[in-house]
Amino acid sequence: MIVILCLVCAVTFQSFWIASLSAQSINLRNEKTSLETQLSQLQNLYDTLEANYSSLQQNYTRLNEEYDRLNSDYNSLNNEYDSLQDNYQNVLSSYTDYQSAYEHLLSTLDLRWHHPNENETFLITPYDPAVKQIVFQITGNWSNPSDLNEYWNDVDTMYNWVVNNVEYRYDGLFPILPENPFGTVDYFHEMWQFPNETLTLRKGDLR
Repeated sequence: MIVILCLVCAVTFQSFWIASLSAQSINLRNEKTSLETQLSQLQNLYDTLEANYSSLQQNYTRLNEEYDRLNSDYNSLNNEYDSLQDNYQNVLSSYTDYQSAYEHLLSTLDLRWHHPNENETFLITPYDPAVKQIVFQITGNWSNPSDLNEYWNDVDTMYNWVVNNVEYRYDGLFPILPENPFGTVDYFHEMWQFPNETLTLRKGDLR
């Protein structure tokens, strides 16, 4: 009886154990199938990411080459800009010098024709060394400032010297420069010259 009971227990335990193993086997197969599915999905995702990475790598290489080209162009343009800036400064300096020289020339010429104005005093130069020398040479200096006879004799002597030594010359047409260099040159029939110029040329419009 005991033996039979033991056999029954053994068979029951074996059946339970077999059933348990079968259930575990089914679970393992299901888990294996799920893992295989996940592995396939991950492989597909990996292949997609690898393809994207390869495309991005190509784009990066292309963009990097484009950047190097643009950077080289930028450096060339920057050097060209610096050169143009230097040229601009040189041209500006030359233009400033030209403008200053033209304004000086304009004022010099205006002094000789634009009269009467307040600039006549610039043309009266009794203290000019060349003028003083010729006056002293003609008159022998003024020995007595209170002697009006000597004064008028000296005036008469200088007048006669001018008449005999300075040739009358009509001024002709004197150019008048425009305020703007691009303007039109005009002409005037009279001009003024400095006393030392008259003495050097021995010619002038003295009437």
